[in-house]
Amino acid sequence: MVLFSFFTWWYGSGWAQVPREIRRRVNFILQFFSLKIILRTLFAPWKRDIAYARSTALEDRFQALIGNLVSRFIGFIIRVIFMFTAVLAIIFTVVFGVLLMIVWPALPFSPILFLYWGLL
Repeated sequence: MVLFSFFTWWYGSGWAQVPREIRRRVNFILQFFSLKIILRTLFAPWKRDIAYARSTALEDRFQALIGNLVSRFIGFIIRVIFMFTAVLAIIFTVVFGVLLMIVWPALPFSPILFLYWGLL
C-alpha cells in the first residue's frame, strides 16, 4: 500500500510540484539579489560615498566631482557583477529544474538500474 501511495504521489502531485519549486527558487533568487533595487540604483554612488566641495574653489569642486564619479563607477561595477551573478543563478536553476522534470519519471527505477549496471 505504501509503495502504491508513493508512485501515486510521484507521478501525480509530486511531478506537478517541480515547476512550482522552480518558480519559487527563481523568485527567491530575484529577492535575494534585489534586482529591482539594483536596477533602480544602478548609477547611484557606492555605499552613499559622496564627496562635497569644501569651498567654491574650482579645484575643490573638481576633486568632489572626480570622487563622486569614481564612487558611482564603483557602484555601477559592483551592481553589474551582482546582476550577472543573479542571471547565472536563475539560468542554472531553470536548466537543472528542466532536467529534473525530464529525469523525474525514471528516478524511482534508478536504484534497480544502478544495481544491474553494478553487477555487470
